Amino acid sequence: MLDHYRATFLLEKSIGANEHYIEYNINNKWITIFEAYGERFSETELIDINNLDLGKEYSFRGVARLVRFYQDRENDYKVLKTQYSPVVKVKLGAVSPNISKIVAKDKYNLIKWKEPKNCKKFKRFKGKNVKYGLYRKTANGKYKHIKTTSKLECKDSDVKDGKTYYYRVKRKYTKKNSSDYSKEKKVVRLVKKKANNKKKK
Repeated sequence: MLDHYRATFLLEKSIGANEHYIEYNINNKWITIFEAYGERFSETELIDINNLDLGKEYSFRGVARLVRFYQDRENDYKVLKTQYSPVVKVKLGAVSPNISKIVAKDKYNLIKWKEPKNCKKFKRFKGKNVKYGLYRKTANGKYKHIKTTSKLECKDSDVKDGKTYYYRVKRKYTKKNSSDYSKEKKVVRLVKKKANNKKKK
């Protein structure tokens, strides 16, 4: 279950284990961000992981351990068994805007997009320096970034009649973190007919 600053995990108790953890990977190292021991952990737990960055992909895993403690030796124990869950990858704020309309005007293309209706928490990050990146390609080309804007529309003036243009957009939280790309949408610019100025005899 995802929010824009929080991920919630359902962690199930592993039979025979007396220690449970949630870890996430950063710089190829697994860091513990939740831990529970013995009777403190019930059959299932909903665990909130807060303060996550929008647009950044995280890798999480659950860890269950069976540990034997020696009562006569302080801080002495032996790990008898360790189990790891499959890795879960999470990207918060990944849902992209949707291109709703492209209009071929006289000297430019006007591209408009909307936030998805199911993006209920959009207001929580709207206005916090969130911008949109617009990308374009021609029929046989590659996508290139053409503009960044805080609005829900953008003009592309570098266009020619008789060409087909493809666009996609994404939400940009920081220079490195962003949503996924929207589905591409195309527009065909028609060749204008030349005015016939010949006078009838």
